[in-house]
Amino acid sequence: MHFRLSKEEFDHLEKQREKAGLSREAFIRSSIMDAEIQSPPSIDFLNYHRELRRVGSNIEQILRLANTKKLIDVPLLRKTLDDLHQMQRSLWDEFARRDT
Repeated sequence: MHFRLSKEEFDHLEKQREKAGLSREAFIRSSIMDAEIQSPPSIDFLNYHRELRRVGSNIEQILRLANTKKLIDVPLLRKTLDDLHQMQRSLWDEFARRDT
């Protein structure tokens, strides 16, 4: 098998292999065998992430308006915060399912 590394990647490989006290081949084999591969996040996870950012942006807009007008729509802010907390719980649940 042949592959190329940049100078920086090669230098890093050499430092790591020297620390481990292994030959280059043994270090690469060990790294491959010990590597933990994770699948990419699901589409739902990415949608949650986007939605969470949207909700955060909405909160920022509400707070800017409340600060400018010296008033606040408490029910709207409460609903937005509840939505944010629900999204955060769902996001953490998704992480937990991936680890099990």
